[in-house]
Amino acid sequence: MGTEFLSIAAALASGGYGETAEAVLATGQTLQHVQKGTSLLEFRDFRDAVGWHPKIFSKLLMIGKDPRLLPHVSDLPTSYTAIYALASLSDEEFAAAAKEGVIIPSASVRFIGDWVKARRLHGNMVVEEIALTLTIRRSKSAEEVDSLLATLKGAADAAGASLRVGTGSVRETVAGERQTTAEQILALLVGRMDAVMKSADPALLKQFSVSSGEVLAKGEMRQFTGFLVRATGSTDAMWEHHGKDYCLKVCLEFNSTTSRAQRFNYKKRLLEVKERHPELGGTVDQCLEEWCK
Repeated sequence: MGTEFLSIAAALASGGYGETAEAVLATGQTLQHVQKGTSLLEFRDFRDAVGWHPKIFSKLLMIGKDPRLLPHVSDLPTSYTAIYALASLSDEEFAAAAKEGVIIPSASVRFIGDWVKARRLHGNMVVEEIALTLTIRRSKSAEEVDSLLATLKGAADAAGASLRVGTGSVRETVAGERQTTAEQILALLVGRMDAVMKSADPALLKQFSVSSGEVLAKGEMRQFTGFLVRATGSTDAMWEHHGKDYCLKVCLEFNSTTSRAQRFNYKKRLLEVKERHPELGGTVDQCLEEWCK
């Protein structure tokens, strides 16, 4: 193996896999470059010189060989394991992942894996939004139009679909509805968290950097649940006293995200709550029927 490749091996061994998505892709492309310029035996010696675990080396090499990743580099997660999970998708799955908001910087291996399992087991579980145009004769009265829309809504409900009426595009109408729903849920959750804040230990408020019920309600899910667990004393107590609050928080996140894949995962969380905590079944059903459409 030549001096050039020994120098590359030393640089990779000391530099790591890459701390950004762009760096991870560059690492993979470097491995591919070396593979093309060496024999099989030389490439094995190069791998040994780098010193990474063979499985990690193989994953990074696969990343470097995947031309689908580069156009999405600004949206890729920084973890090589998450990027590898995307590189492992079929072309059809990769295209769907890009369309459905799975390729995002915050995507984890679990997030991608859950989406893949659901898609492979049940097909495309994410709601498809089909734009339809309805034209009405000017002679129709308001009552006749309402009657027509009611009939169409009934037909949609019978087919397991939803009918939305708006003056903009379907996407704009749905986004507006979700924003309104998110605001309603937030108002409800803030009121409940304000009550929690009144009795909370000041030291706990400082630890979690929460100054009001609104700050807590709008915070990250991990901060939200972590605070409630500490405030109640245990995970079991949190579910007993704040199971509904957790469900409301999930509904808030569902209506706040623009990613269809993330919305699917939030629905999945609610179904998991219903399975693990049957006493919250009614709350989950209400969330799914009224707030997570």
